Amino acid sequence: MIERALEFIGEYPAFVRLWLGEQWRADGAWQGLLAGMRAEVLAVIEAAVQRISSERPLRAGVTVGGVAVALFGAAFVTGMDRAALHPERSIEEAREAVLSIVLGALEPEQRGRHPPPACHTEPQAPRNT
Repeated sequence: MIERALEFIGEYPAFVRLWLGEQWRADGAWQGLLAGMRAEVLAVIEAAVQRISSERPLRAGVTVGGVAVALFGAAFVTGMDRAALHPERSIEEAREAVLSIVLGALEPEQRGRHPPPACHTEPQAPRNT
């Protein structure tokens, strides 16, 4: 989901700039439409955060809605930064940076449990100690 959002931002940066510029403009002609789109996007993100938090609880004081807004904002800014200033950054690097917000919002992992499925990375070879 985050990777697709970052790809969209890279493909349609003018739309994203318009959205960012108009989103918080009190008297903007697009306010109603953009508020509805924002609510739809946040509902999808909140559902994903809720699924993750059902497997690994959020830290005390952290809410599903708060994490969803943080992810929304981080994806916007990271995607625009990548598109405008750092095209050398891969989608994967940008995705992992945005996902780090989710990992920071979760309670520390207990032994024997794995990160939520949405946060899995490629398996690592066992280390010889």
